[in-house]
Amino acid sequence: MEEILNSVERRLWLYMGMIHSVSGMWTWCFSESGDLYYTSCPNEEELKQFFYIGGCMDYAIQEGSTLSHPFMMNDTLGMVWAGEYAQFGSEKRLVVIGPVFYLDTSMQYVGEKMKELNLSVQMRAGCMKILSTVPVVPMTLFMNQIQSLHYMITLEESKNLALSFQNVEEETVHKESSSDKSRLIDYENNHMQEELLLQCIRDGNENYLEAFEHIKLVHTDQMHVENPQRHFSNVLIIFTALCARAAVEGGLPPRIAKEIEWKYVNQIEKQKTIIGLTNLNRAMMDEFVARVNESKNSCGISKQIKECCAYVKNHFTEALTLERIAKEVGYTEYYLTRKFQKEMGIKLLDYIKEVRLEYAKVWLATTNKSVQDISSELQFGARSYFSRVFKDKNGMTPAEYRDRMWNGGNKSEAERKD
Repeated sequence: MEEILNSVERRLWLYMGMIHSVSGMWTWCFSESGDLYYTSCPNEEELKQFFYIGGCMDYAIQEGSTLSHPFMMNDTLGMVWAGEYAQFGSEKRLVVIGPVFYLDTSMQYVGEKMKELNLSVQMRAGCMKILSTVPVVPMTLFMNQIQSLHYMITLEESKNLALSFQNVEEETVHKESSSDKSRLIDYENNHMQEELLLQCIRDGNENYLEAFEHIKLVHTDQMHVENPQRHFSNVLIIFTALCARAAVEGGLPPRIAKEIEWKYVNQIEKQKTIIGLTNLNRAMMDEFVARVNESKNSCGISKQIKECCAYVKNHFTEALTLERIAKEVGYTEYYLTRKFQKEMGIKLLDYIKEVRLEYAKVWLATTNKSVQDISSELQFGARSYFSRVFKDKNGMTPAEYRDRMWNGGNKSEAERKD
């Protein structure tokens, strides 16, 4: 086992098999100059051509080779690839995963794109059959595989994995809205993720992506869309409006929320690639969260108590003690609890409970987690205690709350069982 862990090549061979068995995705290994060494893809010649024609290889060699973290690329047909350079002994190689589609893309749309490449009718027919085998992978799963790839190459674990983007047509937007810390979020009409993110905006929770680690990510219903670019733009425009509303609910003045909304809607309409849109997604979320935080910070509460509230919201799934929080803000437990109640009008332990109960409502409405699992992950312990405090706050038990929410969503009787 130690021998395997000490060899990048052995780890990547294992990774190649695992990623294909989990998601049907393929792995490629190129020389630093772009020659293909090997791949798990059965249609390597045809798909490799799209990687070259779409400018992905040029980007990988010119830009990706200067990076120490993964990067994402998109080709002419809207397929997405990810890559990272690895050191194989004295040789540097490019490791790539993909291609994938984000959506169940219409073959008519793909065919029209292929016509723009001036391929012969016979070649287009053959490629269309091959392209129908390209897996459709949600962005969340694709991001997980990119993190796994980075780990196999470096043996470094990173929740804040840096990621760069090939976005040739709208490079200025990338510079304005992205940095090395950028990570992608794919909403794809995923109601569960949407509700959780909106709650994080209301809270001004800067660690909103970490909340995904505590919920079961759900693959969205596949849609057959004629134009994935237009579809994704529409989804993001709608979500931007929802974020603006959530920001107002979090205390941001409506005028400011509307200005931010229109700024991003205008940028969305100018974007030409799906990667550009997902990059813009993150920038929009970051700005709304930051502005809500600014608004909350101007309400006359002391800096230490603001830090205390932020700490609770960013660590609500962890075992929070007064000792731990007091140490974080630099106060004694006695002084912190007195100061918190004086400024916030609520006891600190009750505030922690309130924050957890708000997220409990989101999980009950948008996940299949059992009431007991939610109780445990939110540090309530016994289900009976969780049900009691939830009912005291909301006038109904967690099970009754879920039933009310899910009845409106047309869930089946089997799905409503805890």
